[in-house]
Amino acid sequence: MPRIFPVSDLFDRGKEPIRFEANAAEKTAISRAFELEGLTFLRAVLHTRMVGKILHVSGQVSARVTQTCVVSLELFEHDIDEAVDVRFSDDLAAIKDAATDIPGNEADWVDPPDPIEGDTLDLGALVLEHLALGIDPYPRKPGVAFDLQADDGGETDKSSPFEALRRLSGQGENS
Repeated sequence: MPRIFPVSDLFDRGKEPIRFEANAAEKTAISRAFELEGLTFLRAVLHTRMVGKILHVSGQVSARVTQTCVVSLELFEHDIDEAVDVRFSDDLAAIKDAATDIPGNEADWVDPPDPIEGDTLDLGALVLEHLALGIDPYPRKPGVAFDLQADDGGETDKSSPFEALRRLSGQGENS
């Protein structure tokens, strides 16, 4: 889903957001690529602003996807809403200066800006990255629970795993 913008246009956008939505052919291709059963919509609203020599892109990626429940194997739809907060720069010094990965301060780390290569930026690729982050690799339909049944006639075993091991080893409850 390419959405390629000249970098100079992104630097000077002001407060006007960038809005786009995947068309039918793109939704089909994205569904296949991400192994989804379906993609009802994929939308993005992105804001750009310059902070020194860094282009800050923020906004929201929204989608409705159809996946197969890993428990019931039923198809179900659910919404994905992912926040976008990414920085870019074509200035290698700004990228290096923005990195704060000082050992011992992991909680305070800030990722350096992603490099801008060339004079364009593909915001469609950024949207697809955020869609991928929002897709559950083990989707479970709401209200469906995994119910592990014991081999003792269908009764659910709610004892601890250690108790089950004791029973299997023949030590039972009398030891």
